[in-house]
Amino acid sequence: YGIALLNTRQIDQARTHLEQALELAPGADHVFYALAVAQALSGDASGAHDYLKRAIELEPRNRIMARQDGDFASIGGQAPFQALLYPEKKSNW
Repeated sequence: YGIALLNTRQIDQARTHLEQALELAPGADHVFYALAVAQALSGDASGAHDYLKRAIELEPRNRIMARQDGDFASIGGQAPFQALLYPEKKSNW
């Protein structure tokens, strides 16, 4: 349900349901990923980074998905996010 709310851009309600889902399944990478999207869409780059970092730790393929996910466009150019998405590019992030 949280994902459906996220897709219709009901961000606050989505976040509430996703946080409840995380309590029920604390190792669910897809919930961390969805929370990262919710934070990004809310303009919270730090929160998005933290949730996405955990999603990638749990499932490394989430990095590839995030690179192509337009929902991260508003914060994708920020140095910490770039370092998370492209760790192979050793630069001065």
